[in-house]
Amino acid sequence: MEGIRRLWPTERAQLRDLLLRLGPDERHERFGNPRSDAAIESYVADLDWHRELVLGFFEDGLLRGMAQLVPLDGLWPREAELAVTVEPAWQSRGIGTELTRRTLLAARNLGITRVVSVCLMDNLRMQHIVRRLGARVTWAEGEADAVITLPPPTPFTLWDELAAESQAGLAELTRRYVPVPPPSAGAAAG
Repeated sequence: MEGIRRLWPTERAQLRDLLLRLGPDERHERFGNPRSDAAIESYVADLDWHRELVLGFFEDGLLRGMAQLVPLDGLWPREAELAVTVEPAWQSRGIGTELTRRTLLAARNLGITRVVSVCLMDNLRMQHIVRRLGARVTWAEGEADAVITLPPPTPFTLWDELAAESQAGLAELTRRYVPVPPPSAGAAAG
């Protein structure tokens, strides 16, 4: 999907706005507990853009879904946690699956060998996504824990990630800076 690309710190407001648009149920599903607007503002403000990777799905210039990869250990992390959020109106379109797949590819290329995703037991959508991508899922204390083991990167995986980011970046530059010609007078009369 060309609408998926890496987010940068300058897009923090878009990420905040996406999370603020979530209703109480979606916030509970995403964070595992209720979150107020102030808690979401604080969460976004505290993101470590140097360590965490955030990919976003954009449609018409608006962020509609995101995946976040948070390293769980030291300077050269081998383990990370994955969280995915897609606005309800954009679900069931494969966006969550593609965000997850692209994030796992980036994690693999970073040398991460184990990705975990923790979600509520009734979040069957996320469990289905990670299972399809090779996760082992276990359930305990109201949560589903998914573990995905990643092989080392290859030149092909590095190329895949570079090509996807390049395509998305070019699409974004085109959307922002290439003017769309106005409709011709003949087309408007038709």
